Amino acid sequence: MSVLAVTDLSVEFGALKALNGVSLTVQSPSRIGLIGPNGAGKTTMLNAIAGFVPVTGGSIQVDGHDLTHSSIQERVKAGLMRSFQTARLLEEETVETNVLLGCQPVDGPGSLRQLFGFPSYLRWNREAKRRAQEIQEIVGLSAIRDQRVASLPSGTRRLVEVARVLVADPKIVLLDEPAAGLDFSERRHLEQVLLRVSQERELLMILIEHDVAIVRTVCEHTFVLAEGSLLANGPTLEVLDIPSVRAAYFGEANHA
Repeated sequence: MSVLAVTDLSVEFGALKALNGVSLTVQSPSRIGLIGPNGAGKTTMLNAIAGFVPVTGGSIQVDGHDLTHSSIQERVKAGLMRSFQTARLLEEETVETNVLLGCQPVDGPGSLRQLFGFPSYLRWNREAKRRAQEIQEIVGLSAIRDQRVASLPSGTRRLVEVARVLVADPKIVLLDEPAAGLDFSERRHLEQVLLRVSQERELLMILIEHDVAIVRTVCEHTFVLAEGSLLANGPTLEVLDIPSVRAAYFGEANHA
């Protein structure tokens, strides 16, 4: 079991308070939704947890270890992995090569040599290949694993990035709008992938998603941000029915 504890987290960009004292404590295995209107601070929250932006207040702990000011590499070693709103892939490499990149060691003897030898080093790494093939099968990429990413539609590239995150065998997965650019059938497929992987691997998964159907189906518990502050949290179906949440997230009039 892994526990992520975020306490009174604040992030400022100059005069802008992107996050203002947000707290959440969640543990695996669970699937957590993080929703809110545009500009609510959702991506900033994931960036702060993953170490991509510095925090101005509060703390971030994984399994009791303080990672508030730790490097991205140290957070990866602690089991944190994240995806991005825009897929960051090697366009001229194959699907499998991109997935294998998730197996790249973050430190240790020879890691730079391995990185500069990529993909030849990883091509001969049997464990990496096994994990990549397993994840590609789960995500539905096996049939196109030898295709160049540049030749793929945007929705399929999103699935490649999800596979690259999962192949690292993380304890905590942070997914930033993984369904962006997917068509209806791809979205339903993604739902099943996330449910299967989180259950089989007992992951803690935090998901930013604008597709309410995915949030309802995948997320057991949901936190709602608005203007950098925590508006509500609780079981997903209950949270989505709160008038203030519906007003902030769906733009509905709040007559409460």
